[in-house]
Amino acid sequence: LAGPRVGERFSRVQREGIAIAMILDTSGSMAALDLSTPDRERTRLLAVQDVFEQFVLGGGDLGGRPDDLIGVIRFAGYADTAAPLTLDHENVVAVARNLELTRLRAEDGTAIGDALGLAVERLREAPAQSRIAVLLTDGVSNAGVESPQSAAELARSQGVKVYTIGAGTNGFAPVRDDRGVLRSVPVQIDEATLRDIAERTGGRYFRAGNADALTEVYAEIDRLERTRITEDRSRQYEELFAPPLLAALLLAVFGWLGRIAVFARVP
Repeated sequence: LAGPRVGERFSRVQREGIAIAMILDTSGSMAALDLSTPDRERTRLLAVQDVFEQFVLGGGDLGGRPDDLIGVIRFAGYADTAAPLTLDHENVVAVARNLELTRLRAEDGTAIGDALGLAVERLREAPAQSRIAVLLTDGVSNAGVESPQSAAELARSQGVKVYTIGAGTNGFAPVRDDRGVLRSVPVQIDEATLRDIAERTGGRYFRAGNADALTEVYAEIDRLERTRITEDRSRQYEELFAPPLLAALLLAVFGWLGRIAVFARVP
């Protein structure tokens, strides 16, 4: 009688996604093989594509980014949008998988400033409160119109945090020529510029000199930039006092009537 009731707890989970622009270098130097694994020869570009898929969809030690808007900017001598910001992650990964190395000399180069500037423009259109760019390159900025410094200032003014990644070794790296012959070619990463971009925008610079380091870089970015989750909890009850109360009243009434009947038979 003391207010029996049953109930069910309801939880409403609200997720606030992040807008992430992946800026991937597809210049000819990304054909170097120094990010291969012991059991698989692969170019730098293919290594990045492998880790990008795990970062977006989950795999290995990465859980995926199901709530984030993700897009892809590709660049060599010029930059363009390969995939706009979207929640269709299967399509984003497919687009990234289909990126190819730049083979034409006239289109080759490393337009870091133009690529970052384009990413900021795309991120500015995103409804998400948190916007980040992940810029991966293996070279030195030597093409395009916008300088990396001015693009970094644009990112800072728009609240875009930039994580930069220097991929591959410095000095010499193995590459297969058109005949499949393995040869060593000089490579250089402008770490000072990449570090400067990250510092100007509140991000971090990472060095990925081998396959394991590349995976760890994306895992660290995954840990640093998590989706914000809030949970509202409530409990809804159904009061059950009516049936027991009715039964008690009926028992009381029958008891009272019984006493009346007994007294009525007494002479």
